[in-house]
Amino acid sequence: MEHRPGPRRAIFPRITAGAIRSAILIAVLAVLLIAASGCTTWVRGPDLAREYYNIGNAFYDLGRFDRAVDYYRRALALDRTLAAASFNLARVYVDQGRLPDAVDVLLELIGRDPESVLLRETLAFVYFLQGDVDQAEERYREVLALSPFHVNALYNLGRIERNRERYAESAEFLRRAVQAQPADAELLFAYANALVRVDPERSAPVFERYLDTSPTDRGRLLATGDALRTGRFFSPARRAYQSVLDQHPDDATALFGMAVVFLVGIEESETGLGYLERALDAGFTNEAELTALLQSVPSWDQPAVRRQLDQRGLMSPPEPSADSPSDQDAAGP
Repeated sequence: MEHRPGPRRAIFPRITAGAIRSAILIAVLAVLLIAASGCTTWVRGPDLAREYYNIGNAFYDLGRFDRAVDYYRRALALDRTLAAASFNLARVYVDQGRLPDAVDVLLELIGRDPESVLLRETLAFVYFLQGDVDQAEERYREVLALSPFHVNALYNLGRIERNRERYAESAEFLRRAVQAQPADAELLFAYANALVRVDPERSAPVFERYLDTSPTDRGRLLATGDALRTGRFFSPARRAYQSVLDQHPDDATALFGMAVVFLVGIEESETGLGYLERALDAGFTNEAELTALLQSVPSWDQPAVRRQLDQRGLMSPPEPSADSPSDQDAAGP
């Protein structure tokens, strides 16, 4: 089983003006703006821009994105240097699916602040959402030029390389991410999952470090158990499957994994056959896996394994060998 991670949690915060929120903020600011309209001489452009910006934030909190866009634009019309309004405008465009508009805003911001890691990372993520992987890669590499151990950039570059099936390059980016945050479960799993394609032996201790974080994600735990079992690291594989069974005692895939661990790895026949029976009762029917198990168990366990499979009609009868007599030969004259 292969578990494909999604993009790392995007750093795309909305820069807010304070704790006053939504409708209350809109009402208060509306009163102030009405008052200001009657006495505009004491309201400076930047001050009014800030109030429009705050109203835009409040509309964003209410999910009224069109009004938020309107007020962010009003703010920028009065003060083009209000970077927070531009950044939040880009975020609204992303939420609306207007990704090219978000790119335009972010490129303008980067032109004014070329050293901003946040802006470059955000732009990379927007390109990622657009499906423009080459541009996303270029922008993430720009982030690393400014911040060599930026975890999200390393993670997403690792994912890009993994999707290209360049597993060594993927593993290297993820190794650096783990170096930066050595206890991060998500990073450890992604690193091990890339490394297993390059060097299964080196991946095993990384998978174990992932298990040390006490993960609960069923898909990742099963992928961990399967990778370790395939590499014949049966003890940590058992630990991964047990973590699934602690949450889901009748999980057919985890039960089958435990059956393989005990029948093939630990060679405890009674326990392994018990897990196999439970897996089959829970609905495990993967014929390729069952065939591989039958071929891998010690010879003394093969009859008992085949008996369980035959009772449920899960295995095709063995092909007759070339030396076996045909029906005609066996019938006699």
